[in-house]
Amino acid sequence: MKISIIHNVITDYKTALFNEIGNNLKTENNDFEVVYIAPTENIREWDIDYSSIKFKHSFLSDKSLDNLSAIKTVFSIWKKLSVQNPDIVIIAEYIHIAYWVALFWAKLHRKKIGLWLDSHYLDKSRHPIKEKIKQLLVKRLDFGLASSTKSKDYFVSLGLAESMCSILGYAVDNDFYQKEYQQHLKNRKDILKELDLPQKNFIYVGRFAREKNLANLISCYHRAKVAGLEWGLILVGGGPLYERLSDYVEKNQIPDISMPGFIQKDNICKYYACSDLLILPSFSEPWGLVVNEAMACGLPVAVSVNCGCYPDIARDDSNAFVFDPNDDEKLYKILMASTKAPCLDQIGENSKKIIAEYTPQKVADRFIAAVSRLK
Repeated sequence: MKISIIHNVITDYKTALFNEIGNNLKTENNDFEVVYIAPTENIREWDIDYSSIKFKHSFLSDKSLDNLSAIKTVFSIWKKLSVQNPDIVIIAEYIHIAYWVALFWAKLHRKKIGLWLDSHYLDKSRHPIKEKIKQLLVKRLDFGLASSTKSKDYFVSLGLAESMCSILGYAVDNDFYQKEYQQHLKNRKDILKELDLPQKNFIYVGRFAREKNLANLISCYHRAKVAGLEWGLILVGGGPLYERLSDYVEKNQIPDISMPGFIQKDNICKYYACSDLLILPSFSEPWGLVVNEAMACGLPVAVSVNCGCYPDIARDDSNAFVFDPNDDEKLYKILMASTKAPCLDQIGENSKKIIAEYTPQKVADRFIAAVSRLK
């Protein structure tokens, strides 16, 4: 069985997953390759560790995804698949022309074609014409790989039979985050002093962009501080709204907000170790991998209902405070109530138990089970 995955760019969490899939498929009768359209794109700030890639892979171009020629990409992906001649082609999303070319190649050569879908019905507003175009693609699939329950529901709404769709979930390297977190946790008091942080803190990790709803989070936090909240707020990340939000915090003299900028993976656990609850207030979020990271560290989480990780891993009856991203009053109440919750440690333990089922190994097992049914 020869499997080719067409993917946009290198991402750390997918590298860990693809390593597991590639390792599990290492037999005489299997061949697994990931074809990246490009190594990265302009909005990505993380460093790429090429040495961590252990699976067979190739690139259509060494340029940024944003700078590719559509015509060259069409010829490159067609040539690549013709040389590989895989039995199964899996495309990741549908927004790039390479995915549509791969679909056409697979149908022409009578190969199995599947879509690995990350987005969902709450991810963004949907245009009727674009949805019709997506339906044309989905109806030609042989199977679907959904990253979340929300993604599966979206698949079905686009016309894919529920029986043809498998939910894989998202995973990060839980062991890495747990070990790094524990190492830093031993020095929490010293780190808090070094970073000039309060004894207790909320944390957000992600891009500073409109869809992340950070302006409302900061506003609710400001209101909570006026009402006597003692916790701090750590906002980790960079992006187009960083300067504007930083200026807002300074202009309004909101105390105890730390904005250290973008932090690479190797150092992020230093900030998790100073934190007591992760907040992800996004209007739009296909999943929210930072929730996995925080849960691996044993933190409770507060997430918006628009995040794809709810309710798969962020469960409002177990480890999460859940809210509508448009309901500032609910977010404010969570900020106030969570600091007084008597069982935050137990909620964090629930996070660790839930996330144990979302490792690269377990997601790889679900992937292999899904494609094995196509034989």
